Amino acid sequence: MPELILLPKLSVILRRCFYKGLIEEVFVMRKTVFRPFWSYDVVKTEQWLSIMHSKGYQLEKVNVPLRLFYFKENTPADYFYRIMFFENQPDENRFDETESGGFENVCSINNYYVLRSRTKTENVEAYDAILEKNQNIITPVSIVLFFVLILAAWALISILTT
Repeated sequence: MPELILLPKLSVILRRCFYKGLIEEVFVMRKTVFRPFWSYDVVKTEQWLSIMHSKGYQLEKVNVPLRLFYFKENTPADYFYRIMFFENQPDENRFDETESGGFENVCSINNYYVLRSRTKTENVEAYDAILEKNQNIITPVSIVLFFVLILAAWALISILTT
């Protein structure tokens, strides 16, 4: 019998919270997208983020190490995204420039900053640092892969000759 009494009370509490706007976020649809190579073509990623927003998915956050993009469903709108990377923490003047240019900070993680604007602007330099960071990652990885291939070929030759 106590369960029957609790359920109506719970539904009344939930209804009150919903009318006050307290649980509005519970009913928002969320979407998570895995993009493993997004940082190797930043321009294409920015275009993809703009397309997602025009389809009604607003970017909430990015998990850079896991390569995950988190979206929440929203009304479709035309926004233009810009991804920036800074080796060191950027100074406030840099953010003042982007905010005066119409950009707002959507999210930031590990020195990556995702900005969006209603108007498309080409004057924000964002790609040099990302390309340099990618180059710093590609060189060691390619050296390791080269040695792995040499070892695999050596192992295959030794197996075939015995």
